Amino acid sequence: MYLIGITGASGSGKTTLAYRLLEHFGDRATLISLDSYYKDFPDLPFEKRAALNFDAPDIHDHALLESDLRLLAEGKPAPRRVYDFVTHRRKEDDGMIEPRPIVILEGIHVFARPEVREMCDLRVFTELDPDISVLRRVKRDMEERGRDLDGITLQYLRTVKPMYERYIRNYKEWADIVVPTLVHSGVGAEMIALYVEQQLAKEKEG
Repeated sequence: MYLIGITGASGSGKTTLAYRLLEHFGDRATLISLDSYYKDFPDLPFEKRAALNFDAPDIHDHALLESDLRLLAEGKPAPRRVYDFVTHRRKEDDGMIEPRPIVILEGIHVFARPEVREMCDLRVFTELDPDISVLRRVKRDMEERGRDLDGITLQYLRTVKPMYERYIRNYKEWADIVVPTLVHSGVGAEMIALYVEQQLAKEKEG
């Protein structure tokens, strides 16, 4: 299994890059989002769940992610995790992720757990002008997650920006490749895909 880890600020183009890579590799690849691994807090009322810091590293179940990745690395299916951003709860899902030669893992804290970080064969950091990142996040949260502008603004100031300054921007130090705004033209995805194809070819020859 060749694992590509993609991280960067919220709204910096991680998902766009991941889907472009998935389109290139086709059936050889599968995509896993760290967002699916938010911890579940069933005993908390909705108001308290909504007030959690969803941008902190420990809000994700990194141990569960590592366990699922190791299953895939062993050629075994892993349970498909699904998270509902409207109710802030993990959803039941009986689907499975089938092992593929390439796994694309994306999320703001995919490098937070050393064991997961070291599993990545290629570590990518996406970088985008902060103003554009904020606008992309606002658009996504309103269209896809049913949130209003006031709530998005409060969350950004309370958790998103502080967590970026404290944690996420430092992940750049562990990246093998830093992808700037080229991600939007597709050039970044093409360069990464070419590199991965070369590495897979070398492994096959060896």
